[in-house]
Amino acid sequence: MFKILHLPNGGPILAAGLITEAFLFFIAAFAPLHAENHRPDWSLIYPQLNDEDYVPSDKPVLPGSGAPAVSQDPSVSKKLAEIDAALAKSLTGAKIESFGNGMKSLSENVTKMGKLSSASVATEEYAKNVKLASNAIVEMNKSYKTTINAMSEMSNASKDAKAYHAQVQGLTKNLTELNTFYEVEMREAKKHVKSVNDFYKGLGVAVENVSSAGKDAATLKTEMSALAGNLTSLNKVYGSMLAAMKG
Repeated sequence: MFKILHLPNGGPILAAGLITEAFLFFIAAFAPLHAENHRPDWSLIYPQLNDEDYVPSDKPVLPGSGAPAVSQDPSVSKKLAEIDAALAKSLTGAKIESFGNGMKSLSENVTKMGKLSSASVATEEYAKNVKLASNAIVEMNKSYKTTINAMSEMSNASKDAKAYHAQVQGLTKNLTELNTFYEVEMREAKKHVKSVNDFYKGLGVAVENVSSAGKDAATLKTEMSALAGNLTSLNKVYGSMLAAMKG
């Protein structure tokens, strides 16, 4: 019905039904026969089945085949004879051969259906493999897209790396110039420090000279004080002498 009505998943459902039917026929072909105790006892209807020497009343007895061992009711025998005649008339050699050919054809069809079942299984495996391949292609597309994105990011990173390299080169150039300027300043600073050291050395000598001059000035002051005292005493003596001379 799914296939006829063109409903979704009609193909897989039809394949599953055919596979199930073929599997059931395949099992039925190899099913064991019923046990003897489950079969109907036809001897209850046809008692002659239990008598190997039974011959219908309307048929001649062949030499050496024996005669019927049990007498039966003529009406029953007549009916049985009619049934046997009908069976003998219907079961001709051609019909038996046709029945055998039909059974042979049925066996071949069952074998073919078994092969069809194998083909259906192979088709199902093929469908699974196609589905797996489709999934693999989808995953491959995802990986390819991821690779493209990664390559794009690598390209952008390469551009950023070039810009960074240019900035590093500019920074290196600035550092080189700064290093040169620093070396010049260091030389000038060394000269300045040397000049300052020389100045402080000269200043130290001057301070020592001033200190020595201070000591000499103190001595001079002491001597001058002593000289002033002596002059004062001399003036007193001289004044006394003048006073004495006037008096």
